[in-house]
Amino acid sequence: MDFYITNNVLKKYIPNEEITQAVVPTGVTEIQSYAFDDFFSIDQVHLMPDLVLMGYRERNKSSSLVSIVIPESVSIISKVAFIECDSLEYINVNPKNEFFASVDGMLFDKKLERLICCPGGKTSVTVPEGVTTIDEYAFYACRKIKSLTLPDSLRKISKRAFMACGFEHITLPEGVASICEWAFTDCDQLESITLPESAVKLGSYIFPCCTSLKRIDVKSRVTEIKKFIGGGCDSLKEITLPEGLQKICYGAFQDQTALEYINIPQSLEKIEREAFQGCVRLKNVTLPEGLRDLGCRAFEGCVSLTKVTVPQGVEKIGDRCFIGCTSLNELNIFGYTVNNNDWNWEFYSPDKVRDMLANKDYFSIFGIPINYSIALQVFLRTGQHEAEDFIKKYFSQVIVHVFKSERLDLLKGILDSGIFVNERNIFALINYAIKHTQKGGDPQMQLILTNYRMEHFPDLDPLLL
Repeated sequence: MDFYITNNVLKKYIPNEEITQAVVPTGVTEIQSYAFDDFFSIDQVHLMPDLVLMGYRERNKSSSLVSIVIPESVSIISKVAFIECDSLEYINVNPKNEFFASVDGMLFDKKLERLICCPGGKTSVTVPEGVTTIDEYAFYACRKIKSLTLPDSLRKISKRAFMACGFEHITLPEGVASICEWAFTDCDQLESITLPESAVKLGSYIFPCCTSLKRIDVKSRVTEIKKFIGGGCDSLKEITLPEGLQKICYGAFQDQTALEYINIPQSLEKIEREAFQGCVRLKNVTLPEGLRDLGCRAFEGCVSLTKVTVPQGVEKIGDRCFIGCTSLNELNIFGYTVNNNDWNWEFYSPDKVRDMLANKDYFSIFGIPINYSIALQVFLRTGQHEAEDFIKKYFSQVIVHVFKSERLDLLKGILDSGIFVNERNIFALINYAIKHTQKGGDPQMQLILTNYRMEHFPDLDPLLL
């Protein structure tokens, strides 16, 4: 027996011999999942007028199926009924069907407003005007498509609509308002895409596993950007963001390991936590003057980042914003330039950095371990008491940093202040400098301290060394 039917439901089709056509018996009202799976030789399926429902098929491997006719009686077709039918070119619908229609072998709703399924065997597709929605899985695994034209009437691209398609380029018409999550998942030939101004609703993870995608141009009139890309975009080097954008949300570009360039629009006010965490090839970032909030670990692990200027208008900087940025040689923050030689950044702040600013020219520290180099520079430039107290409290760590970075200017500044070095610790500092020199460090550090001791503490017994 070829057909296994129970209560008018076709459960499975198992032919006795290799055939190319299958005729579904009269009386069958439903075809269940997987009914025609695994029969690669079938190129035509004939459906009878009694059929009402074409069932849910998670995988359909009828790869030789070229065409199929939907009878008048069918009222329900699963959204994945024809997925992975690689050779299917035509889905034709009986004109008397009240629920579905077909144009150029594609399946639509009766009003021709929703494209339900594009056959997987097509190589060139023009979606007709009037279509407003590309349904979920509509183009699933259409790997042969090289040319695709979408209508100006299009408003919505549903979940997984173009999942695993084979096109290299696609033009989204102005008018598309919504692009749902996973819309272009696994489009591994797609090289670039522009999101139009009209696309004001962007779902999460629109482009995961688009391994050839090199550039995304976001023109959408959105005020915030979430995790709209997804992982596995191993070639994505460039992203452009639109003016009018106000917030880059939590983890928006996290672990985009190929990203080298991203423009930050002048309208941006907030970068949330971990927004660029793990962007290991990102080299330069220009933060706009209007930025007010820089989140925790926003640039953590951006090991190629070399220079960052934090605008003076920033009111909040989250904990460890630049931790692990091992190539960050210069951080300009609130008008102070901090050099980081071979020192790993750990940048801390309280909830409101604005509370730490006496005015635009001063940087109050209030005992928070912001950064030893910043504390020194602030004190040396302003004599601020908060910075002085901070240096006294963490003097050992400050000295370790000065020697590790071999900042002769900071060492001289500490000595010239006359506050931190005295007859009780000068010998310990010289001993530390001697060990530093013995390990291959700059001998100038030792020479500066020795000369200082001779000038300011000439009567101290050198044998105490």
